[in-house]
Amino acid sequence: MCQNWLIFNVSIEVFMIKNIIIIALLISVSVGGYMAINTIDGLVGTITALTIKHKKQLLKTKVKERGKRLLAAIPVVGIVAIGWFEKQEYEEWKEDNPDGTFDDYSNEVINARSEAADEAVASYCKDIGDYCDNLKTGL
Repeated sequence: MCQNWLIFNVSIEVFMIKNIIIIALLISVSVGGYMAINTIDGLVGTITALTIKHKKQLLKTKVKERGKRLLAAIPVVGIVAIGWFEKQEYEEWKEDNPDGTFDDYSNEVINARSEAADEAVASYCKDIGDYCDNLKTGL
């Protein structure tokens, strides 16, 4: 009878060890699943952040390209504006000089700009000295 009792106790202990192992395995699988879900959530968050960052980078690139196109258009706009201003000045000059031609206007503008340049060079040359005489003859 003692022997049966010992066999019974051993079989209960083996049964308990099996149950403990099964419970430990179930707990480790649950913890592993929890960690996997957290890792997946973290990766999804990172992917979302990178996608938003990429979209912002694309938007910045588009804005830069639009700015480049705008800057490329400015010289054209600037040339048109200069032409329009020059036309306005010519019309004002024409009112004061009704018998004048476009060549007369051009010569007058060239002379006025030349005089303005000479005055600018003269004020600059006060500080330079002899080198300025060479600069004036070059102009």
